[in-house]
Amino acid sequence: MKLIVCTDTRGGMMFFGRRPARDRFAIADIIKDADGKRVLISPYSEKLFAEENGEYVISSDPLGEAGADDVVFIEDKSIREWDEYWDWSAYA
Repeated sequence: MKLIVCTDTRGGMMFFGRRPARDRFAIADIIKDADGKRVLISPYSEKLFAEENGEYVISSDPLGEAGADDVVFIEDKSIREWDEYWDWSAYA
């Protein structure tokens, strides 16, 4: 799985409820880099992806649903919420 996480310059996921990933060119690059693989997003991110031509899957549990070849885009939740899916020791 390829995990894409958008953060602000201080490593934050959201700033007073605002997303750091509003750049439509960034979203287009994500679709392009996925190269035909499934891109899983949360319902919160749907508005960003709706304007792009490309395949994406809306999921309430994108990390839990992702397969080995999928791309997961996270912007609205801490990825620590998915500890059961991720081996953090490799990144400590």
